[in-house]
Amino acid sequence: MLGKNILLVDDEKVIRATYALLLGEHGYSVVTADCKENALAAFGSHAFDLVITDLIMSGGDGFRLIEEIKDTSPHTPVIAFTGKLSTSVSEYVTLVGADGVIEKTCTTARFISCVRHSLEMCV
Repeated sequence: MLGKNILLVDDEKVIRATYALLLGEHGYSVVTADCKENALAAFGSHAFDLVITDLIMSGGDGFRLIEEIKDTSPHTPVIAFTGKLSTSVSEYVTLVGADGVIEKTCTTARFISCVRHSLEMCV
């Protein structure tokens, strides 16, 4: 799974920097975006093996971003990354096309495991 390209979308700079560093330490190439618009621009100009997106962002809604990515590239896995996970959020992100959902408060091991699993599922 090394060398896979990941698009990480979050409006919080510290979250982007922290998780981009973590992914980089595990051998992934990471491009970050701070809003839906910038994420779609990056997605249109690069090939990504996985997209990880926050759901609630000041620059647009992550739910809609998931839908747009899946409309464009249905086989690209998308993980919803949220600060507040509930059953209804989990069900809704599945309906809009997310392949997984994970809480920002999860352990590092859980986060990397979810990333690896999502990438393995698309091979």
